Amino acid sequence: MVLDARRCLSYLTIEQPGPIPEAFRAPLGDRIFGCDTCQDVCPFNRTGAPSPESTRDFATDGRWASVTPEALVAMAPDDYARLAEGTPLARPGAAGMARNAAVVLGNTGARRHLPVLREAAAGPASEAVREAAAWAVGALEAREPDAG
Repeated sequence: MVLDARRCLSYLTIEQPGPIPEAFRAPLGDRIFGCDTCQDVCPFNRTGAPSPESTRDFATDGRWASVTPEALVAMAPDDYARLAEGTPLARPGAAGMARNAAVVLGNTGARRHLPVLREAAAGPASEAVREAAAWAVGALEAREPDAG
């Protein structure tokens, strides 16, 4: 078996500096950071679930509890840096997370997300964020109207 890291969703959401290739946007689904599906399907990981005590240190940091994809798309880089300080989420940076969040909104969002996406698509964000936001606007506009 051969692993092609260029197809790894964790790589694309954490390490990839530019746009996420369109072929991988739908498979990204609602994943903003990482994936770890490979850990779930790896035959070497066929053991029982870890105890809650052994995973307590990996629980979600409370400062992220109310952060939404929409907030990540619109978040100022300085605010993101403060939020991500001391966490692995500092690695992709504000632009990487905004790009990822825009793709997630394109996959799972509602029309109520269009204003923030349109602003990001036209705003001063990085080219990767502008491109992802424009793609998400197109994806949302192509869907049937919803109550969002």
